[in-house]
Amino acid sequence: MNTLPSDTLTLLTEQLPVDEIFQWTYQRNGKKYSMLHIHLQPEPGIRFNDARETCENILANEKNLHFTLYFTKEIQKEIELGAARFYLICQPSNRIYQNPNPKSAIQLPEISAADLSLQATAYINKEVEKIQSFINGYSFYLVNNNCAHAAFMLHQALELSCRTAQKLLSGDEKKSHSIKSNIAFLKVFDSKLGKLGSTTTRGAALAKLDESYIAFRYEQDFCMGRAPLECCYQITCKALEWITKYSTIFLQEIQNKLNRQPIAHQESKTPLNYNHIDMENNTHTNNNPRELILNALQALGKVHAVYCFAYKNALQQITNNLLYIHHAQLDVEHYYLFVIMGEAPKSLMDFQNSIQQLLPSSIHITLIAENTDRVQKHLKEGDLFRSNLLRSAECWYQEHHFDLENIQTAALDKPQMKWLWEKRYNNALQLAPPWTGEAERPLNEATCYTLSLAIEQICLGLIQHFMHYIPDSTLLNYLMNLCDIICPEGTAVFLRDSQEEENTFNVLIKAQQKFRHSPNFSINRKHIPILYQQTQSFIKHANEIITKDLQDEEKEEASLCREETA
Repeated sequence: MNTLPSDTLTLLTEQLPVDEIFQWTYQRNGKKYSMLHIHLQPEPGIRFNDARETCENILANEKNLHFTLYFTKEIQKEIELGAARFYLICQPSNRIYQNPNPKSAIQLPEISAADLSLQATAYINKEVEKIQSFINGYSFYLVNNNCAHAAFMLHQALELSCRTAQKLLSGDEKKSHSIKSNIAFLKVFDSKLGKLGSTTTRGAALAKLDESYIAFRYEQDFCMGRAPLECCYQITCKALEWITKYSTIFLQEIQNKLNRQPIAHQESKTPLNYNHIDMENNTHTNNNPRELILNALQALGKVHAVYCFAYKNALQQITNNLLYIHHAQLDVEHYYLFVIMGEAPKSLMDFQNSIQQLLPSSIHITLIAENTDRVQKHLKEGDLFRSNLLRSAECWYQEHHFDLENIQTAALDKPQMKWLWEKRYNNALQLAPPWTGEAERPLNEATCYTLSLAIEQICLGLIQHFMHYIPDSTLLNYLMNLCDIICPEGTAVFLRDSQEEENTFNVLIKAQQKFRHSPNFSINRKHIPILYQQTQSFIKHANEIITKDLQDEEKEEASLCREETA
C-alpha cells in the first residue's frame, strides 16, 4: 500500500534518477515503520552520498519512515546470491513507482517458498561461516599473545555480524566500519541488538575495538588488553547467537508472505498439507503431530520419504516464577524420523533446529536425514540399518519407492561388534577415569571436555551396536536423544527431563562445542562433580547392557548348535 504523499514521491523521482521504488512495513517487537526501498539508475557522475543526502532532505518530515538506497544492479546481485529479504521487498505488490523508461528493473526469479527458504539458509550460513573464520583468527592470535591482530580479527567478526543482522532485518546496511555506529543503527530495528554496547564497560571496550581497525595497521605500538577483548568477544557471540535465532523467525516470515494461498497438489496416500502453519495460533491448523511435522519438513526441502522409527512420550516439568506456575506438566511427544530428501541438508543440526522452530513446544523431533542416492547406495551394499528401518518403520510419506525384495542384507560380524564396543568402552574409561572426590585432583574446563568425549564414545558405541548406524552428527544432545530409545535407564542418570538438571547437562554440551575453539571458554565448576558421577554411572550401565546382549547372543548360538547336532 502506498502511504507516501504524491508530492513527496514526485520530488524523489524528479531530483533523482530512479528506476523503481518499493514500500513495505517493518513490524517487530512493538516497532513499526514504513520502509521505502529506492533503486537508482547508474547515471554517469552520480555520487551515492549526494543521492542519500537528497533523500534525507525530501523525507525529513515523514514520521516513522525509513529509506534504503541502492543501485538496481546491487539488489539484483543480492537476490541472485540468496538474500531473501530483498526478494520479499521487491514483490510487485510493494512497488509504488516504476520509471516509464527504466534502464534496468529487478527481475525476480520464479521460486517457491521452500526453495527461497533453502537459498536464504545457505546465504545466512555463508555469512556465519565468514564470521566464524574471523573468530577463529581472533582465537589464534590471542593464544599467541598478539592482542593487536586479535583485536582486528574480532572487529571484522563483529562488523560482519552487524551488517548481516542489518540485511536480515531491513535490507539495509550501515556502510561504516564503526561498530558503535552499526549498533546504534541496529537499535532502531531491534532493542536486543541495540543493547550490545549499552553499559559503560561495553562502550569503552567497543571504542577500543573500533580504534583497532585502523591503528593495528598504521600504529606499531597499538595494544588492546585482554579484558576489553574478552568483553568484545562476548558481544560478538551474542550477535552471532542473535543471527542464528532470528534466521528461524525469518524463514517463517518467508512462509507467511509467499504461502498465503494454498498450493495445489496431487492426492496421495499420505498427502502433505502445504497450507501455512501458524504456530502461534495453531488451533486454526491441523493439530495432528504427523501433519505438522510433514508440513514443516516440506517447507524447508524436497522430501522423498519420511519414516518414523521410534516414538517417546514424557511429562516435562515446568516451573515459571514469573507467571506463578509451579510444577506444571507439559505432555511432550518425541518423534524419531528417517527423512529421505532430494538433497540432504549440509548441516543436520541446523536443519533439525529449523524444523523444530516450526513446531509447537509439545512436539520434539530427532532426525536422520539422507539423500535418495545415498540411501539407494547403502541398500545395494546390504546395509542393515537402512534396510531394517525401511521394512519395519512406520511410513508417513513416500514419493520414492525402494526395491527391498531384492536386497540381501549383510550378516552380522559378532566378533567385530564385540571388539568395537570394547574399544569404545576403553576409550571412555581413559577419558573419564574413576574419581572419588579427592581434592588434589582439580576439576576444570578440560575435565568437563573429556567427560563430554567419554559420553560421546559410549553413545556412538551404543548406537552402532544396537542400530548398526554411525550418526552424521556427534553433538552430545543429539546422540543422547538417540540413546534414549536404546537404553533409557542409562540416559536417565543425567535427569535431562528436569529443567535444572538439563541446564547442568548443557555444561557438557557447551564444553564439547567450545573448549577446542575458544581460549576464553569457562564454566561454573560446581556442576563438574555431579557430572563426573553421572558419567561414570552412564558408562557402567551401558557396558552392562551390551555385555548382557553379547552373552545372550552367545547363548542363543550355542543353543542352535546343540539343536543342529542333536
